[in-house]
Amino acid sequence: MRTNLFILLFYSTYVFSQEINVKLFDCELSIEESTQIQRVYELERDYYHSIFGRRNSTVNIEVYGDFKEYKRYQNLISKSSKSNSGFTSSITNAAIVYKKKDYINVINHELSHLILHERIINSPKWLDEGMAEYFEYFQFKENQYQLRVQFQKTGRMIKWLDKGAVNLKKFLKQTNADWNSNNNKPNFYSSSVSYSLVLFLQEKEPELLKQILLNTAAGKPVLKTIKKSHTGGVEALELGFEKYCRERNESPIKVLKF
Repeated sequence: MRTNLFILLFYSTYVFSQEINVKLFDCELSIEESTQIQRVYELERDYYHSIFGRRNSTVNIEVYGDFKEYKRYQNLISKSSKSNSGFTSSITNAAIVYKKKDYINVINHELSHLILHERIINSPKWLDEGMAEYFEYFQFKENQYQLRVQFQKTGRMIKWLDKGAVNLKKFLKQTNADWNSNNNKPNFYSSSVSYSLVLFLQEKEPELLKQILLNTAAGKPVLKTIKKSHTGGVEALELGFEKYCRERNESPIKVLKF
């Protein structure tokens, strides 16, 4: 059974409204679930608007309660996606998710892809996936945004740094095909480094991250942006990144606003 749920969001700072169109297939959403989806979407929307400027558009989310139906639809509209959790479709401009445990995290992840793809065509995979994984574990709790850090990913970084297995300049220069080929089970090297790097940039170098996003949207190479915008270039950034990975404490980040 298919249900359409329309959530109208109102932005309190200026006159602005934007609609989330949620289509439910063989499932339902609780009020708490709907609130979480809306709140984290607002966080992502406002973050990207703060960088690229405001854009009015409808965000589509499709949630499937039946796994076979989800896979049937996935095979119908996507030649590349194999995920059993969720994916985005450029055909329908939608985040499409299977409703299982932690499915709201998947929605958070896919919404970042959906919003960012409107602004950056052919984004470097590290940036696209790093941003999506960063937003994935946000939740709205106790009247504030909280981020549950993926310590399994940040923990791997220390081991790889000890082995000299992380070369930031080389990582940022790789193609999207290289990123995919290096992102294998069980450690998912590419996504772990991408997530850890975006987490570092959000916490320690937010202005640099904004410049990277803006310049990437304008077709400028990431390494040139870092050379121009960061004192000491990529070499200094790598030292700061390594220091951050080794010193980061294991506690949730509480975020009120960006």
